[in-house]
Amino acid sequence: MSRIVLDVRGLKTYFYTYEGVVKAVDGVSFSIREGEFFGLVGETGCGKSVTALSVMRLVDPPGRIVGGEVLLDGIDILKLSEKEMQGVRGRKISMIFQDPMASLSPLMKIGEQIAEVLRKSSKEVSRERILDLLKLVRMPSPERVIDSYPFELSGGMRQRAMIAMMLSAKPRLLIADEPTTALDVTTQAQILNLLKEMKRELKLSLWLITHDLGVVAELCDRSCVMYAGRIVECGTIREIFREPLHPYTRGLLEAIPKVHLKVDRLATIPGTVPDLIDPPSGCRFHPRCPYASYRCIESLPEAVSFTPTHIVFCHLYSGGIKA
Repeated sequence: MSRIVLDVRGLKTYFYTYEGVVKAVDGVSFSIREGEFFGLVGETGCGKSVTALSVMRLVDPPGRIVGGEVLLDGIDILKLSEKEMQGVRGRKISMIFQDPMASLSPLMKIGEQIAEVLRKSSKEVSRERILDLLKLVRMPSPERVIDSYPFELSGGMRQRAMIAMMLSAKPRLLIADEPTTALDVTTQAQILNLLKEMKRELKLSLWLITHDLGVVAELCDRSCVMYAGRIVECGTIREIFREPLHPYTRGLLEAIPKVHLKVDRLATIPGTVPDLIDPPSGCRFHPRCPYASYRCIESLPEAVSFTPTHIVFCHLYSGGIKA
């Protein structure tokens, strides 16, 4: 079995607002192995992006990491100074954000921005090296793009430029935070296929953050499902999609339209997402769960393992007995 690159243990990130403390990430634990395509899936607002920003140590005030460990190659990067962390970002772990236009400088040409990243990790900064990176990400007309400003490029081309920048330092782990959100369907498929190719060619560990279960099923080796700031289930793609255990995971899968079935109305999960300033006691899903009991209200469910890779946090499986 390949070694663990990233090991997140009990991570907690809270936002201190005038209305109260938002427990955006509350005790999240998972690991990513060398060469693995890992998915973190959940609905909007569940804490996926905050988890990634916490790992990168990029949470802005009023947010604060208040607990847990983030072990990158065995080193807890939460204990590093900001100067030491600057040596980790890019070189060991990089992140592609949702909107490349918000991440790229509108005042600098694409080639200049890639060169700026290269200078932090390599002495080799040449036009040929930048062109090689643009060709690596299958950039159309790289000779033109290198001298273009971000506003002169399409959304897909800007995202490819961002990927080239993040790959320039040859990181061990690449985080892709919903990298296809603002793109059309055809371009989405191209970017996702590109990530798949980059993972294979460069032997990267890749962490994909998304709300799209179809993308997870197609690309990922293993996935964790997140709800209201906590992990509710983790497993291989086969385990998650063929034998979902948590009621929330089941609800998500049942809500996916099926081409071979004609229905008048799609299945939905009743209720609303909880307020993370005042979340429900015990299991945070219990107000929306059809199987909820007094145990779900009174106590937080512990992890139950059915296989070495399939873990669920649910009182239905106490003692390892399936409901």
